[in-house]
Amino acid sequence: MRVSFSIDTIRSKPTKDHETKLFRSYLWSILRNWEFYVLLLIAGWLRLYHLGSSEFNTDQAALFRMAYDAVHQGLLPVTSNEASIGFANAPGSIYLLMPATLFTSNPIAGTLLTGSLATLSVAITYIFVHKYYGRMAAIFATFLYAVAPLPLNYSRTLWQPNMMYLFTMLFIFALFRGVVERRKGWFFPACLLLSILYQMHPTTIILGSVLCLAVLLAPTTIRWRDMFYACLGVGIVFFPYLLWQLLTGFHELPLMVMQSRAALIDKQAIFFEGLLLGPYSIRSRPSYPQSFGKLFYPYLQPFEYLILALALVTIIVLSGTVLWRWYQQIRDRRKAEETRQRFWQSWESFMPRPAVAGLAILCAWQILPVLILTRHSAPIFPQYLFMTVPAPFILIGLLPGTLGSWDNARWQRIAKPLLRALYVVLAFLVLAQLMGSVANIRDKTQGYFRDHGSQESASYYEALDSSLAVLEKAEALADQYHARRILIATDRSTELSMYYLGEHTRYPTTVYRADTCLLMPRKEDGPAILIMAPYARTGKALALLNAAKLLGESARLGGSPYLLYALPSASTNEETSSGPVFAPQLQAAPSVVWQDGSESPLVTRWTVRQPYEPGSGKRYVYEMHAQISDTVASLNSSCTLSNAQAGDQLIVSFQLSPTNHVTRPQKVAFQARTYTMEPYNPTYGPFHLATHRLVSSSPASMLAPDGSTLLTLPIS
Repeated sequence: MRVSFSIDTIRSKPTKDHETKLFRSYLWSILRNWEFYVLLLIAGWLRLYHLGSSEFNTDQAALFRMAYDAVHQGLLPVTSNEASIGFANAPGSIYLLMPATLFTSNPIAGTLLTGSLATLSVAITYIFVHKYYGRMAAIFATFLYAVAPLPLNYSRTLWQPNMMYLFTMLFIFALFRGVVERRKGWFFPACLLLSILYQMHPTTIILGSVLCLAVLLAPTTIRWRDMFYACLGVGIVFFPYLLWQLLTGFHELPLMVMQSRAALIDKQAIFFEGLLLGPYSIRSRPSYPQSFGKLFYPYLQPFEYLILALALVTIIVLSGTVLWRWYQQIRDRRKAEETRQRFWQSWESFMPRPAVAGLAILCAWQILPVLILTRHSAPIFPQYLFMTVPAPFILIGLLPGTLGSWDNARWQRIAKPLLRALYVVLAFLVLAQLMGSVANIRDKTQGYFRDHGSQESASYYEALDSSLAVLEKAEALADQYHARRILIATDRSTELSMYYLGEHTRYPTTVYRADTCLLMPRKEDGPAILIMAPYARTGKALALLNAAKLLGESARLGGSPYLLYALPSASTNEETSSGPVFAPQLQAAPSVVWQDGSESPLVTRWTVRQPYEPGSGKRYVYEMHAQISDTVASLNSSCTLSNAQAGDQLIVSFQLSPTNHVTRPQKVAFQARTYTMEPYNPTYGPFHLATHRLVSSSPASMLAPDGSTLLTLPIS
């Protein structure tokens, strides 16, 4: 079945006997279109080319780890990661990722799955538009969507909002089955798909307004059993998330409700919607000297205003067309016999014709989310508008056909040249979008951008290839130098990713935060290969202070390289066997070191006295406080390790604030406590659950030999 390009007519509903034949005939008509294969080739290449250059930071590592652990430990995921305002996201994305982790621990499998879903969404968009509005509309709408830079840029990254494009199109397809085709059985899959979309991002609940509109436009197509199936399907989809809410006593519900409490009205949603349409994925000119984007940006910028203007004109024209056709229908159907019909029959006659109702659904899909998000309490981001993609591109693709369907005689005289000009404009828009996307991909894959990392506390872009390459080089160096262990010193941006990747190396690997610490291998293990995070200045200084030898670098896309060191074992440094014991975990060196004029003047050395076994996502934390004098506030430092061996040495530095000027003291008093952090995977009834949360053990204060919590050491 296929609706003609005019919004006024729709072919009759096929009988069940002919449904299979019609489906095969329609599928064959799609497969005979050469542009369908060109579209898939372009969309697939743009979304799947060199996926190793995609981002792999905190969220990506957390999502893939949960999927991997769920498969290989037999867990039932009940959350994914944590939302920006504090509540746990639903676990739907974890279930989508779980098949990708069956045979590999490499996160590229998850990124490939995300890109494949996005590519499939492009194919479904072509089929949808071709089915209901014709071939020419499908060509322009789908090509505009396939090459749009910002949706494309997100499609190449493992993240749950980036998985919603396919399910959004399937959701609209289900609505059209009821509203346009007047077929029964659409309500259940529509509700099921909406619940899946909510699992990708909570803001997609806004699409419930479009579902309500579809119910109003086609009420007689909904059966009681459809409602039962819908409730059952939604209950199954939300069952794991309900277990989490029951486990936590629904304490996150106020945070979720807070998201809908509006505090202001602004144009952020409109701004981000324009960003989704634009021919480049950023609003400012790229600054990297070799960037293709820097070369193309001046030529692409005018097209940004052109596509925004065209989108605005399209929304006005199509919305006006829907209202006008609806008004004409109501005017023509005012007959006395219709008013005597039953309520639902009269309501059905009052509703717009199927083709007009379908266009109303498309306009509502584009307009309602933007209008609703203009009033918000929490900050909004571009991914909040992903639920509207590819609506604007579909509407733009429908504009020529809508203008061509107007039957005004005076309009028809100027329609042909105007439509030809519009086709030329659309072709140039597709070309401009393609140029922007290719430039963006080329810059990302070649490293022609700045990762914005400048200090230990800064967040920066980390590509998956960069992380995997440095681990591969570390393993090669371990083979060459016969090292037994690999140590990875991380910062905030690489911590979670390296915790996960470090668990899947060929050598025993210890991951720790390099902000204030250095871990040195025990005497029995000999020298180790040390990977140093690119912007960990304190970690580099501590490594050089302890005779680390630089072996080489590992390049990173967009920023400073990783450094690889040969780190000597603890036996080549000062022995600590004569130092006091911070029972039972640490033994201190007899004295500590003070470095005048340094950002980290106080450097201490501790020997680990008991092993800390590795575990999936497990971390061991030391918190230390150094009291220099009564007039100076205590200096704080913490070390987080994935594991350690008895005999390893922990070098801990304490940093001064820029306003502190402390003279060299004679002695320093230390307090320390330790605790363990590990994934919170509780048991609820017969289910062993997997959650995003880390649970900490009760902190244990370490005791000095005299039984107090203070250990005083002299300055060397």
